[in-house]
Amino acid sequence: MDLEEEHEQNPENPEEIVIDSDSEDSIEAVFPISEIQAHSDSVCSVAFHPISSDIYASGGIDDIAYLYTQNEGKELTGHTDSIIAVSFSNCGEFLAVASMDGTITIWNAQNGENIAKYEGPTEEILSISWHPRLPSLCALSNDLSLWVWHIKKNSPVAVIYGHPLSIAKFGPAGRYIYAGGKDGSIKVWDMKSEGFENAPPICTILGKAIHNEEVISIDMHNGGIIVSGSKDGCIGLTNFNSKKIITKIKVCEESIESVEFCKEMMWFLVASMSGELRIYECDSLNTRCTIQVGMGIVKAIWVGFDIYVGGLEGLLEHYNGRTGERVRKFSGTKETILDFDVKQ
Repeated sequence: MDLEEEHEQNPENPEEIVIDSDSEDSIEAVFPISEIQAHSDSVCSVAFHPISSDIYASGGIDDIAYLYTQNEGKELTGHTDSIIAVSFSNCGEFLAVASMDGTITIWNAQNGENIAKYEGPTEEILSISWHPRLPSLCALSNDLSLWVWHIKKNSPVAVIYGHPLSIAKFGPAGRYIYAGGKDGSIKVWDMKSEGFENAPPICTILGKAIHNEEVISIDMHNGGIIVSGSKDGCIGLTNFNSKKIITKIKVCEESIESVEFCKEMMWFLVASMSGELRIYECDSLNTRCTIQVGMGIVKAIWVGFDIYVGGLEGLLEHYNGRTGERVRKFSGTKETILDFDVKQ
């Protein structure tokens, strides 16, 4: 990624495509092939197994998670508050279930046997992230603590205290943990640094430098660039190697719910509660495409060159990431889509 370290203003792109998805009337409508009524209340999180399309998981407000094999669900209990995240390890061996009760349970992803229960945080878990290669999990709690566990050890390998963070993830190579703050800050830790959990972050972009409000979406490119989105309607790009801000862009007046780099091209997407989906070119920072989805977007992800978005009033749609054209609309509910996953 060849970006200048500082970029004051995003220039207008004369070739930008603007699409109003409501104007398209020839798209394919897709209806559910099956419906599973397992939970007694709202489902907060879902995930496909990274290898087997017959295995998936869900977690809900009813304090229960389910592991499904060929649509047959096994109840995973042990939590006393809502399940905020279910996530399979990248190797496919483990399933992590995170709860607002401050605990995380680890399960065998094939047979649903309980492997471990991690305790320590005194408040709810805000986010979890698996290492891209190792059976290691990082978890962020609302009590200002960030935990790293190795599944084959009974105690955490690192705990970082005292940072008011809202979201934290492993970097694409697994060496770094990057995070967004409730104060609008961006922070990065190097796990290869001895005693990193007791040392200051290797990169800190203070709140107000980019974001005036909480960071709620963040992604890292393997070239050392971080894109972040905030409740203030702004996105920021940071080069954590040089510890410099590349740019800050005011996108809208609503919160930026999703930012994500495309793995196929040097693009990234930005999705907001305003109902707007944008695709940016990384090098020029030009807006490649702007799509008016029409409903507030809760989540947007790349799947190859395709983009899937979910949001308010049952919004669940598939777009061509190259052209911005809507490909399919998934029907089945008028309720807000809290989470979704796509299996390639």
